[in-house]
Amino acid sequence: TKSTKSPESDFQSVPTDDTISSEGQSIAQTKGKKPKKKDTVKRDSKARTASAATFFNDNKAIAGFGNSMRSVFTSVRELVENSLDAAEKRGVTPDIRLGIRKLKRSELIKLMGTSVIKTKESRIDFIELSCKDNGVGVQRELIPQLFGTVLAGTKYGMQQSRGRFGLGSKMVLLHAMSTLDLPIQITTRPMGEDVTHRVKLFINLEKNEPIVVDGDEFYPGHEEYFDDYGTEIKVSFTGSWTKARNFVREYLKQLAIITPYADIIVDLPDDKDVMEILNYIRVVDEMPNPPKVIKIHPWGTDISTIRREINSTNEKTVNEFLENSFSGVSKIAAESFCSEVDVDGYKNPRELTSPEIRRIVHDGFNQALKESRLEKRKLLRRFKFTAPSGDSLSPLGPDRLRKGLEKELNPKFIETISRPARVYEGHPFIIEAAIGYGGGVTIASTSKTDSKDNKVVYRYANRIPLIFGAGNDLITESVKSINWSDYGLTRGSDPLAITVSLVSTKIPFPETSKDYIDKVEEISEEVKLALMQLGRKLKTYLGRQRRRKRERQRKSRFERFAPQTVHSLLKILEKERLWDPITGVRPERIIAALSSGQPRIGTSIIPFGTKVTQSPIWIDQQFVTNLQLNGIFETASFLRKPNTELTKYLDLSEKEIDIIKRRTIRELDDANQIVELDSSIIISPDLEKRFHKKSDDKALELPRISKALYRRWIRNTYDYLVSPSSKLILVHGLGTKLFEGEKAKIINSMKKKP
Repeated sequence: TKSTKSPESDFQSVPTDDTISSEGQSIAQTKGKKPKKKDTVKRDSKARTASAATFFNDNKAIAGFGNSMRSVFTSVRELVENSLDAAEKRGVTPDIRLGIRKLKRSELIKLMGTSVIKTKESRIDFIELSCKDNGVGVQRELIPQLFGTVLAGTKYGMQQSRGRFGLGSKMVLLHAMSTLDLPIQITTRPMGEDVTHRVKLFINLEKNEPIVVDGDEFYPGHEEYFDDYGTEIKVSFTGSWTKARNFVREYLKQLAIITPYADIIVDLPDDKDVMEILNYIRVVDEMPNPPKVIKIHPWGTDISTIRREINSTNEKTVNEFLENSFSGVSKIAAESFCSEVDVDGYKNPRELTSPEIRRIVHDGFNQALKESRLEKRKLLRRFKFTAPSGDSLSPLGPDRLRKGLEKELNPKFIETISRPARVYEGHPFIIEAAIGYGGGVTIASTSKTDSKDNKVVYRYANRIPLIFGAGNDLITESVKSINWSDYGLTRGSDPLAITVSLVSTKIPFPETSKDYIDKVEEISEEVKLALMQLGRKLKTYLGRQRRRKRERQRKSRFERFAPQTVHSLLKILEKERLWDPITGVRPERIIAALSSGQPRIGTSIIPFGTKVTQSPIWIDQQFVTNLQLNGIFETASFLRKPNTELTKYLDLSEKEIDIIKRRTIRELDDANQIVELDSSIIISPDLEKRFHKKSDDKALELPRISKALYRRWIRNTYDYLVSPSSKLILVHGLGTKLFEGEKAKIINSMKKKP
């Protein structure tokens, strides 16, 4: 079905001040009163009201459409976030197709119906924006209201949601109407239907009503039919793509971090009007649990809200009304509350008087909120309300946040955290945070930091990237309030990426453009606690890195001065007749032992299946090929293979192979990819315990095998496997314990024989 209607027919002109003034004069003349000739003040004889559509059309800046750059950015943001909501509501991983295209002059002439196309602003672009999703779709009868009535939406109520004001797509349409006077096109296939609907519409500003100008339907087999459920929005308007391009790209990058479960394919025009394709492919298939709609909590509830709840309730008593209309209120808590505020709990809530409602709010709900901040123990409070639970919220989760950051930034160090649920003014909220250090963070920081700062802050509110308003934002203030030098971060350190995400049933946005989070003490405190907890882990990592750097510098000094030091020392010992150059240890061995000493560095685990080509093995590519030709594909196999066998595969001596293995172990250790040595594998705990019984003769007590190995710089499994027997013999007590262990095995085997 198709229906066409002229948009001008339903638009009503607003009387101007001149018209009203002239009407006032004619009325005065009919009553015999002459108007004053010199009176220049014009007075309205009638009070007028403006519709929501008219108000927001005249005040676009408060919704993020203040200039040509913001209008492009906000249009992209609103449509993409609506698409994400639709897909998450359906319960599938979002598949978003976003297209931004500059209209050609021939297309403009066809759309505008004129060959004279001028704009007041230079470098302005005529843009076509389209966004398609795989969400739930929109029922045909709901399309006009949801896209053509300002402040109409489906996201009202106590629930975590990206949007709450019912403005998003309507503001995009209002901007399109004010710049090009073109309708918005909605093409959708709702869930459960085998028909694709297409509607084009305007908004009647005076009535805040939709004006449908065209409609169509497509069935299976038609080229416009959608094979999957979902919605596509297409709209044309003017804006500055040149100014908005970097902000849009940054928004999409940050969006990919916070939605690692979404596929977002983007077509963007570049400077030469050639399309640039950006692919943000999901790295996780599991989506966060969807948020739940919850009842309002008494803490922070005002008089208007409680009157609205009274008008919609069917409960017969105030006790039942409090118990069933509010969360966190039990039957006992409701009865106790009514007694405390001097209200009859068995009275019909619709019969409550204004003084009683004021007592409920001011003497009850507000005092309960103050008690919750002061008295942490519920038993000490007068009002026994249970705090709001975070079960209704949908946080991303530390693991998904980690994968999102790894995908987009690939830092050397990353740590994530999710704080327990807290409450502000009756609304539950959860703070998720992450920090990334080094690696790709350095590249990401080039466009966001100056020479005085080395921190990149990503701010999110209900998984919405906040690009503007950083100077007034709660998260930015919390980051600045922390002394990061206490956690090892200095101006000379690599850039640090800080990510903070707030999820709540109510985000304290100070304006409808949702640019930044307003100051709230409870939220600010949680953000600081999360960042300080992450800072302690960063301090541990940076301390380990600096220790490794110092040890490498120390070792390089040993390697440089070891020959001179050893020769000088041996000359002194020879002069004092404490060392014989003929029968004593050769200087070369002492130099090698001194220069190859390895520091004791904390280690972690490397998978034994790691391929040689994927591991930092210090060896030429030609030798790697020879290893693979002889069946050695894994790092562990290379390190465990005896040097005598490796000489058959590689054109190297045993000493050269030993050097390669030592360097490989050091590279793996620098990358935190080494198996920690478990001394119980070498010596059984029972045997170790037997050698450490207290004795009067301290000489009989051997040091623990772990300490003895470390003294010879054997600190991990690979060191132990690579070390030759001549070095292992020097480990104090190892030979004795190995002998005792073998003897115990023989004795046990003999006992088992009949």
